[in-house]
Amino acid sequence: MRAKAEARLGVVERLRPEHSGSALPQLRGLGLRCFVGAAAAVIALAVRIPLQPLLGDSAVFATFYPAAMLASWYGGFVSGAVASALSVVSIDYFLLAPHGSLRIERPADRVAVVAFLVCSLVVSVTQERLHRRLREATAQAARISRLQAFSAALAEAATTAQVVAVAVREGVAASGASGGMLRLLDAERRLLLSPVVHGATLDRRAIGARRGAEDRRAEGGSGPSATMRVDAEGASLALRALRGEEIASEVRRGADGTEWATSALALAADGHALGVIELDFRGRNAPEGAERAFLVSLARQCGHALDRARLFEGEHRALARLAVLAEVGRVLAGNVALEALPNLVGRVLVPGAADACVLEVYDDAGACVARGVSHVEPRFEARLRAQPLAPGPSALRSAVVDHGSVRVSETDPDDHAGILGLVGARRGTLVVVPILRGAQIEGALALIGLRGGRRYGDDDLTLAEEIAARAAAAIEQSRLNAELVAAVRVRDDFLSVASHELNTPLTPLRLHLGALRRGRADPAKMGERFAALDRQVDRLAQLVGQLLDVSRITAGRLALERSPVDFAALVRETAQRMEGPLAASGSALTLDVPESLVGSWDAIRLEQIATNLLTNAIKYGERRPIEVRLEALADASARLTVRDHGIGIAAEHLERIFGRFERAVSVRHFGGFGLGLWIVRQVVEALGGTIRVDSLPGEGATFTVDLPREG
Repeated sequence: MRAKAEARLGVVERLRPEHSGSALPQLRGLGLRCFVGAAAAVIALAVRIPLQPLLGDSAVFATFYPAAMLASWYGGFVSGAVASALSVVSIDYFLLAPHGSLRIERPADRVAVVAFLVCSLVVSVTQERLHRRLREATAQAARISRLQAFSAALAEAATTAQVVAVAVREGVAASGASGGMLRLLDAERRLLLSPVVHGATLDRRAIGARRGAEDRRAEGGSGPSATMRVDAEGASLALRALRGEEIASEVRRGADGTEWATSALALAADGHALGVIELDFRGRNAPEGAERAFLVSLARQCGHALDRARLFEGEHRALARLAVLAEVGRVLAGNVALEALPNLVGRVLVPGAADACVLEVYDDAGACVARGVSHVEPRFEARLRAQPLAPGPSALRSAVVDHGSVRVSETDPDDHAGILGLVGARRGTLVVVPILRGAQIEGALALIGLRGGRRYGDDDLTLAEEIAARAAAAIEQSRLNAELVAAVRVRDDFLSVASHELNTPLTPLRLHLGALRRGRADPAKMGERFAALDRQVDRLAQLVGQLLDVSRITAGRLALERSPVDFAALVRETAQRMEGPLAASGSALTLDVPESLVGSWDAIRLEQIATNLLTNAIKYGERRPIEVRLEALADASARLTVRDHGIGIAAEHLERIFGRFERAVSVRHFGGFGLGLWIVRQVVEALGGTIRVDSLPGEGATFTVDLPREG
């Protein structure tokens, strides 16, 4: 039934070109309708004249009523009026007396003619209204059908790209437009992205553009700009639609003189704009009435489909992020070396979460000690990983120190060109986050998007921060493991050294005691033997005392008993006590000590400082002179200087020698626990002083201790 109605309306529409904006088609349609009315009247007369001999003057209007009805049915009011007028003329001239004249003499004939005219005109007006309502109903049904087909096509699209492709293609078809284009807003809702164009559009945009929703480029250099800022000045249709106009329309004239009507509608869902669709109608005015409402419904359907697709993609991205986090956790769960950690994380993140990834690890001074670079292109990755670490703060560290967590859109990458340079790029999107341990920056992570389709949002920033938290825990664990390995090595070295050092005095003790037990000792040498026994016992006591000092200092139980102490007398007594070791070493000692230098110190600890420094000079002095100097400084402090002319210390070891169990030489050649200088430093600092060393290899070493005289 509807098909028949549409067929009849097709004839009427050809007779009524109402949508044309040109006067010539309107005149052509009016002439055609007049022809239909005239033809109907002629046909009615041709049928009635042969019946004249049979009917006479009766039923003269019998064939003309159907003619007027048919004319108004197919041609509307104009055709019905023409048919009615020509019918009256034909009846008066050919059928009513006097024949061959246009005069109506009988009153009954006049009444009949008036009645015919009234009836035929009423029928024409009624038919016109029925046609209009039928046209509106059929057009509405067609719009509903097109909208349903549009909605069905959108329902099959799952992703944003699919929705955009369907929306621009089917939207152009459903609206009857010649062509159109669709722009999406970016994740920050401040940029309209490159348009997707379909069909023939106004030549100021993309005349000659390739058909297909996948074609994103306007040919001939006259196409739209790649992006458009929402806050830009101007009154373009897209911006007007985003600023609140239900349909932003304008009529332009093309290069060939044809009028184009362009309508822009915002695509929104839940009050948030998602994009803009623009439709170009060639040779038509801007839509009004029902067509306008149809376009609004079409835009609403498109907005809901885009919102649904983004929710769908957001769910998939959330699942992908969870998968990435799970994989990062799995990779970092084991005992990962610090040098291998950045590249392990990068392999998980590229290409799923980024096109390129940079992860750096810093030491306490902020220098980069490990860097991993991952890239979607393996040849670039190999080349980038081969680059050496540059000295000084890296661009990535500077970014996290200055800004913390950062998400950078592709519109302003110049602020972070240094980070992009780490992966050999000049443009891209970024997510940069610090790797923190408390307030300390342990490292930094950068996720970099190099392809136009990858744009980072707040969820990606959260993902990067979660990965950074896991990386921080892994870095801490890696450092703890390294410290544990170093501690075990130090313990093993210490046990080896301690066993050797403790056995060194025990061996002569056993020999002397064995000789005494067997009664073989020469009475004349008993004094020497007892002196040797005393030296070995003192050596053991010194070693045990060092171990006890390590325990006290480590536990924070180093007690100081301050009292007035003559530092000068103490240095002289220490030098006198060290005459035996000095004589054995062959080094000559020179003292430059004042008569008296009194201060508030711990006498035992002060003697420990002097003894350990002098012992160190004897051990490494290579039988060369040793100089000890004590002086009072102007700032109410005392300075003790111990200088030898022995093997010296390399520059890289100057700080390390003050560490626990540390030494600058091999334990095979020089004995000791490696604790003497560490204990000296701890005691000096406990007394509020400082210690430093100046040395060059082969030129000896000078240790300088400054101690305040008042504690």
